[in-house]
Amino acid sequence: MVQLAIDAGVCIGAGQCEMVEPESFIVDDHTVIARLVGPSELPKSRAEHVVERCPSGAISIVRNA
Repeated sequence: MVQLAIDAGVCIGAGQCEMVEPESFIVDDHTVIARLVGPSELPKSRAEHVVERCPSGAISIVRNA
């Protein structure tokens, strides 16, 4: 398991994270910025996939859980 983080200043609200991991991410309707709403720890392969899908590079792996 690895832990994810979102840089709100970089997020463009594309919603790829929410599509890939809807239990973990949501794009706020008012701010149009993604945020973690569920587990921030995911299996490494799933975490890498959501990081790759983020077009702005706002999501990163911050540590091994």
